[in-house]
Amino acid sequence: DAFGLTYPQYIVLMALAEKDDISITALATRLGVSKATMTPLLRRLEAKKLIQRHLKQDNERQKLVTITLVGRTLFERASVTSHQVFCASGLSKAEADDVIRLSKLVTQK
Repeated sequence: DAFGLTYPQYIVLMALAEKDDISITALATRLGVSKATMTPLLRRLEAKKLIQRHLKQDNERQKLVTITLVGRTLFERASVTSHQVFCASGLSKAEADDVIRLSKLVTQK
């Protein structure tokens, strides 16, 4: 709330902070959501000037997504809060990795 982001928007920024200038399809696959789910999410992030969508030069049917400087700065600020929440959980890195792994297993079923 403090950063004006929903959890899905934060996850998109996190993925783009790691690797951007990727297709919407690749981003959706990476996040495990449908391309149809991505469109309204990206539209909202673009309205906030946190990302940009642009046509791929050699394929005008494909759009690429890039995080903006504003988006990267906001993500870095939000990451500090995310780290504080992780520390407050009392979980070790290994325990947190186990929770994530198990959650992925459950959601894939």
